[in-house]
Amino acid sequence: MLKGRRGAGSGKVVVLFSGGLDSTVLLHHLHQAGWTVCPLFLAYGGRSTTQEMKAARKVAVALGTVPVRAVKVESYPLLVQRGSIMRSGPIPSKGQACFGAAREEMYAPARNLVLLSLATAYAIQTGAEAVGFAAHSAPYPHLCVPDCRPEFVTHFHAAMLQCCEEGVDLVAPFVHGTKADVVKIGARLGTPLDLTYTCHTGAPEHCGACGACQERRWAFKAAGVPDPTRYTETPALTGTPG
Repeated sequence: MLKGRRGAGSGKVVVLFSGGLDSTVLLHHLHQAGWTVCPLFLAYGGRSTTQEMKAARKVAVALGTVPVRAVKVESYPLLVQRGSIMRSGPIPSKGQACFGAAREEMYAPARNLVLLSLATAYAIQTGAEAVGFAAHSAPYPHLCVPDCRPEFVTHFHAAMLQCCEEGVDLVAPFVHGTKADVVKIGARLGTPLDLTYTCHTGAPEHCGACGACQERRWAFKAAGVPDPTRYTETPALTGTPG
């Protein structure tokens, strides 16, 4: 899972890249390890897409990687519930916990299954050895998104190896760590975490109150790393970090 056909740190890897914290650290990690990284941004209709794309391009320039390849996935909004936080639903107020029931609205069902399939096809077409996936775990199993769990990564990787004669690997080095661990790795590498974008609102600055922002804030706090993010507000963190 962590090595390409020519060994770790060699060859070309298509990184599923959103301009967010996790995929940015992964991009930097693989770039530093000697991979030829190809950032792939799949726009699937979320309301944060514009800001995420801006962040992705800034990060790619800052890290000196090849330009981001952006692809619009026209049909995928059908899988993002119209009333969900990620598309058009109301953002929970600062008094609402972002972990627990509200967390169900923080991701689209089978999103990673769909996006990884597209990234795999792109990797095969472009002769890449691997696909980079920034999935991480959570302190408590019930808080981990289903298609970020180690079991999913293992089974999807097995399916990828059957897609072509030579096979395409799945590089997912953070899958057994937490978001706080990802922050620590980014801090150690000198990753430009301040350029990343996480907020569900789609506003130019992070709101600080939505579930995604609270997870981000929890991660920096748990990692003991100063948070460089500009938030419009910083309400008390609620619930359990994920």
